[in-house]
Formats: sequence, structure tokens, C-alpha cells
Amino acid sequence: MPVSRGLNTLNAIRNGEKMGAFYISVSAGGDGRVPIDVAGGVMMNIQRLLTDIGRCSVKRMLSLQGDVPKEMLFRFTLYINDSQSTISSSADMKFEGPESLLNEALADLFSLLERVSGGSFDEALAIYNDPRCRTSIQNDLRSLLDGLGDFVLNYSADGKEGSFSAAGADPGRGDECIFLGDAIGILRGSEGEMFLEMDEGSVPLEYEGDLPADKPCVINGRLFLSDGGEIEKVAEVRAAEGLPCLSFDRIISVDKDLALRSPIVADIDYDKERKLWILSNTPLGISLSKERLDDAILEFHDHIVFMWEVYDESSNDGSEDDFSEDEMQLREYILSVVKDDR
Repeated sequence: MPVSRGLNTLNAIRNGEKMGAFYISVSAGGDGRVPIDVAGGVMMNIQRLLTDIGRCSVKRMLSLQGDVPKEMLFRFTLYINDSQSTISSSADMKFEGPESLLNEALADLFSLLERVSGGSFDEALAIYNDPRCRTSIQNDLRSLLDGLGDFVLNYSADGKEGSFSAAGADPGRGDECIFLGDAIGILRGSEGEMFLEMDEGSVPLEYEGDLPADKPCVINGRLFLSDGGEIEKVAEVRAAEGLPCLSFDRIISVDKDLALRSPIVADIDYDKERKLWILSNTPLGISLSKERLDDAILEFHDHIVFMWEVYDESSNDGSEDDFSEDEMQLREYILSVVKDDR
């Protein structure tokens, strides 16, 4: 039946062609039959795992302190192909391509399954520095393992094959509420009573260094997290330094995903009187301010995407003839720094 084949098979599609590098199915011993609820549950867990892998990538690339906006995660959605009853990687080709976030997330998914098969989840997840990301992916893997039961998840990539099952897998230590990690914010208070003011509010900070107050900084230490994953306290600070800028190797918005040939830098400042984060890039003529750092980062990326769309479209409609000399220089820079794999 086409429906069962669709539930039991995942073929990722890249640029309109089947990506032979990625294939997943569920198998069983005995008569070889797999219940639809098991196969369907596996596909749902694969979707959740792929989305969280993508979420962690976006969070890391944008240096976001809070969660990634849901609208940015639609690019990682898998769809059933009505004509073939298989599952494709996206309904929108604008999110596909050899260097797209979607393609990287699919590659990371296969690599993760390869690392955890018959091994420790903790060791396989050590590459994820953000503890909240690590926990969500670990929980996804546990759900996938529980849903499989005695069945086996088979996968292949670039001619290499592997399998994932409960046999020999070590789910790890379980959820924790204290992790080593980074926190970005503004130092407040005085010696003996320090706070780190972040987007979601001020949290107690055990810090005895000499960083100036009211300046952007990044703190590495033990992060105490709430049940919802928010930072409640930072203790045992291992490193603390000012944060003069953020460097981006990729520009990401809800509708676009632009890989760069060289990084674009956002200079960071903080207006303590107005309590505003300020992000700027002089060569691009960008200067914007927001109450929350995450909002400033997202708008910075939106602004660059808008500029790229305007200048990229001008290459097709001839409107570059109306640009000033400064606009032409900016256009040449934007088009040269963005990789275009269309």
C-alpha cells in the first residue's frame, strides 16, 4: 500500500532530485511486518530530531540567547510527496541546495545516528556546546529509541549503511539542570552582589573579575537552568570578556538562508541610558537598536537579506543603472560576499 511505504520510508530530495545520500526505513524480524503506528511514530521522532538539530544550528550561528523563532524552523519540515508516497525534505525549494541549512541538518542527522548506534549518547552529543540544545536532542533520541521498541531503524548515506536500535545503545545520564556554557549580557551591581542582565531579565552572577559594568560581555561558567531551560544563575565563572562584536558566517531570516564567502561582522554597543542594544556595520551602512539582543541580531540579518534581495534583483531587471556610485559599491560588496548556488 502506498501509505505504508510513505510511512516507512524517508527519501530526502535535493534540488528536485532524490538525494541518494539519505534513506531511512524500519525493519523487523519474523514476518517482516512493521505496524503503521510504529513506522509513523518513527517518522514523527525523526522530524522532531531533525528540527531540533536545525534549531541548534540556527541558535549557534546567530548567537541567540533565547529560542529560535518558530517561523525560522519551517525550513526543516519534512513532507509526504503525494505522487510518490515518499517523504521529501521541503515543500519550498528556496530552502534547498548543497550549502543550505536544511542540507546541513540532514547530514548532521545521519552523522548523529551513526555516532549513537551501539554507543553512548553523552559522547555523541559532546559536540553540542549549548546544554539546552544537547538536552533536547538527547530527549529526541530517547523518544526515537522508545518508539522503536524491538524494531530496527535502518539508514544509508553515500553508499554507507547503518542501523539504530535499543540493543547496545546507552541513553546517557538523563536531564540535568546545571551545565557549563556561555551567557551574554550586561554586568550590573558591585563586588559581592553582581548580576548579568540578559534578554529575559537579570540573573545572579558569582563573579569577582574586573570587567567594566554596563558593557556587553560573554561569561563562561556553570549555568543553572529552570525547568523551561532559561538561565536562572551563573556561578563558578571560568572566563569573562567583553563582547565588542559578533561575526556571522551565514545570514539567516525567515525566508532566506545565505551562505557567505567571508564573515559579516556586527559591532556591538549598549546604551545604558536608554537600555538599548546597538548593532552596526559601517561598510554596509547598518545601525539599529533594540531592547533585546536577540531582536537586534534578527533584525540585523533581516536588513542584510533585504539589501541582498534588492541588489540581486537589480542584476535581472537592469535597475542598477539608477544606483549612485556608493550604492553600486555596496551592491558589488553584497553580491561578492554572498555565495549563490542557485
